[in-house]
Amino acid sequence: MNEIYLTILLFFRYLLIDFRTLTKKSNMGKALVKENQQKHVP
Repeated sequence: MNEIYLTILLFFRYLLIDFRTLTKKSNMGKALVKENQQKHVP
């Protein structure tokens, strides 16, 4: 059980780090977020 928990924890941690690096490297992430916010606003 502990091994499965650790693997899941590491996996999510890796995803978070990957997402942060992607957003920092390019402003595409921020632009996409802005576009999505504008679309949701009527």
